[in-house]
Amino acid sequence: MQNLKINILDSSTWPEFLTVQEVCQILRTSRNTVYNLIALEQLQSLRLGTTHRIPKDSLLQFIEREEH
Repeated sequence: MQNLKINILDSSTWPEFLTVQEVCQILRTSRNTVYNLIALEQLQSLRLGTTHRIPKDSLLQFIEREEH
């Protein structure tokens, strides 16, 4: 997996819409897991053609739910 130019520990540096690869890096998980979270509607996503973009707010809400 390619290292991306975001600070995974500082959400203020994240773009408003993240790629699946960026979410994988932040959550330290596989692409399949991220796609499963999208399919299970635990993560919101926008579909642009064949790609998904995950809103930063959706990812932050998911992380907060999982922490509690």
